[in-house]
Amino acid sequence: MMRLSGLAMLGVSVLALAGCDKTGAYGDVNSIIVGTSMELWDEVGETVTTGLEPTIFTVRDERTFKITYQDPLASDWGLLREFRQVL
Repeated sequence: MMRLSGLAMLGVSVLALAGCDKTGAYGDVNSIIVGTSMELWDEVGETVTTGLEPTIFTVRDERTFKITYQDPLASDWGLLREFRQVL
């Protein structure tokens, strides 16, 4: 029984160490980063925003999600890809 517990702990440790190379996600849980060219965003931005940012009633009116547009060719796109929700 003691050997089984030791093997279980070893297995859990190996799994935990395997996941250590990834950093945690950044940003709010209700924030979505949309990566697209400026030309495409000009065409579809309003439709995407209307579809993903409906106002819900809580204690006060709030958006369901906050949409942010970023150009994937911009210099800070590498950091933005680590946010929680990227579209």
